[in-house]
Amino acid sequence: MALTVKKLINSIEDAYDYYEKKTDWGWFRNLWRDETSGVYDFFELYKNIKGEETKFSEFEKGWDYRNVKHESYSQARIEWINLLIGWY
Repeated sequence: MALTVKKLINSIEDAYDYYEKKTDWGWFRNLWRDETSGVYDFFELYKNIKGEETKFSEFEKGWDYRNVKHESYSQARIEWINLLIGWY
């Protein structure tokens, strides 16, 4: 059982590292700072990372649970990565 949990933790860490590297943080920061940016603006960044075939409904599920416009930039980054991983 412990080995399975360790594998799960490693796969989560791998996914986190993957999306951390794949995200254009300049683009993200610009959206985060812009008070007028919203769900569709972040969806464009999401598609850039996940692929053009990504459906809006898939993104919207995560958007409803994640606060990527959090007042703290470091927390907003964590929220974004969690949305990309699929933790809602």
